[in-house]
Amino acid sequence: MVSATTPELLVHVGLPKTGTSAIQLYMYRAREDFAKNGIYWAETYPNGLHEWADVAHHVYSHKWGGWLDQSKFKVTPDVAWRSLSEAIATKGGRHVISSERFCDLLGLPVGEAMLKFIKDTAGPARVRLIGYVRRQDDLIESHISELIKGKNAKVSIQKYLERVPTFLYYDEAFVQAANILGKENVIVRVYARDRLVGGDAVSDFLHACDIPMLSERAPEKENVNPSLNALTTKILSDPSIIANFEDQPSWFFVLRKMFSQEKYAWLNKYVLLDSEMRRSLMARFDQGNKRLATMFLNADDANALEFDDTIPRPTIPNEELVLTYEDLIQLILTLRPRQPNQKPPAPAPKAKAKAR
Repeated sequence: MVSATTPELLVHVGLPKTGTSAIQLYMYRAREDFAKNGIYWAETYPNGLHEWADVAHHVYSHKWGGWLDQSKFKVTPDVAWRSLSEAIATKGGRHVISSERFCDLLGLPVGEAMLKFIKDTAGPARVRLIGYVRRQDDLIESHISELIKGKNAKVSIQKYLERVPTFLYYDEAFVQAANILGKENVIVRVYARDRLVGGDAVSDFLHACDIPMLSERAPEKENVNPSLNALTTKILSDPSIIANFEDQPSWFFVLRKMFSQEKYAWLNKYVLLDSEMRRSLMARFDQGNKRLATMFLNADDANALEFDDTIPRPTIPNEELVLTYEDLIQLILTLRPRQPNQKPPAPAPKAKAKAR
């Protein structure tokens, strides 16, 4: 338990698909009640454009660049950090910041600079860092689907797997943090339903950070954003679809709506990445996950990050479709509206073997 008399800055590293939005939303909505107990959800400087951005601390993390337009922020990142430093000095207590952008920076050279800056900004306050991890193959499948479901439709699975995001190398990120903040100030949790205290991300976060649960405000049921089924994700990430629909983004939306209809719900039993792909992926992270486990995890949590060959991972076999997958792609390309004098669509490449 952290002493209530010790000023503290808690940095939540929000990896995708680990309950980050639920934690941010709960803490933001409960910020006035927490403040009465000396726990401060730092000012987020909301602009009212998107609640997911208003409740998080992207203005702070985007001091080092990112995917948001800084001209849309109400204040500059430097002003936000300076104000946070003053709040820590004048109020004492415990201050919490959270952003998905932090995970993009940790493990890189800029991450070291960021952590040293945060430590300097906190002054005499203790700086702790917490992040959730989940098995990389599961996170990758969910992340690809999320990217395609959002506005970032031009995601090729092959290119994603060739160059996976750096935040998936968990050991590099958290070991870097431990080297600067001290191992005792780095908390690593495994995001899995059967391992979360209270069965939800919010309750687990509060427990892990020694933040008392507000008796009058129970955690809301975590909003589960349904993923696209495997066929929809596979179609929208197909190189032929990306190449031929690149100049017509509205057609990505049409295809997504078409193949996400309830009548295709039976496809939810299939996955995007088969066992062989998952085994190959997890081999990349094996040594790093062992290093992470040695430093931060107990035996049960370490096992949760290991690949399990006994779990069946069925992908969509062609015999389940009225058309083969290749024919389906070619049909979609044929139906694509073309402008006058526009070249016919490039044919879909023939698969070397059926997916299993």
